[in-house]
Amino acid sequence: MIGVLICLVALMVAAFAMLALLDPAGAQLANDADPFGTPPSTAALLGRLAVSLAVMAGGIWLLLRPRGGRARRDRRSTPEPISGQRGTSKESQ
Repeated sequence: MIGVLICLVALMVAAFAMLALLDPAGAQLANDADPFGTPPSTAALLGRLAVSLAVMAGGIWLLLRPRGGRARRDRRSTPEPISGQRGTSKESQ
């Protein structure tokens, strides 16, 4: 579920970055101190796009990763005893 949310947010940021690349002046966010200031540079917009795509890749990995892993191993199996060691149970005495 968290992977879906990460992908959606990253998709929105990527869409805004691509629109800003097409029209940088239109992408100038509200800024009361300098309302008609310079728009973000192309390098900054490309950086936002790259970061959003990397975050989206992480979200896709979260969606497609195998479930389980080290923390959820099959707990029914018991480890094999090391040869040469004696057990402490009554059967081995």
